[in-house]
Amino acid sequence: MMLYTIVMVGFGIIYAALILQGIEVYKADVPFTQDYWIHDMLRSVYFSGVTLFTVGYGDLTPVGLGKWIAIIEAMVGYTLPAALVAKVWLKHKEER
Repeated sequence: MMLYTIVMVGFGIIYAALILQGIEVYKADVPFTQDYWIHDMLRSVYFSGVTLFTVGYGDLTPVGLGKWIAIIEAMVGYTLPAALVAKVWLKHKEER
């Protein structure tokens, strides 16, 4: 659980940093108002979580550079469970 949280927040920080630099990485059905940076950060972590867990609610859509980052994040989201299961299986096999 901690590993997923670290990955989700890490990608959220990447998205938020790009947004703060003026690079659009996702857009919403309803336009955003320019709020405080913390709102961008929370929205970016939400977008990261939806992408990492491949839920895809459809309220935020990746655009531009965000599409490529979202693809990488989704691949990480698919790979993590397989890696964790393989690690547990190998550890269990060693104990026999």
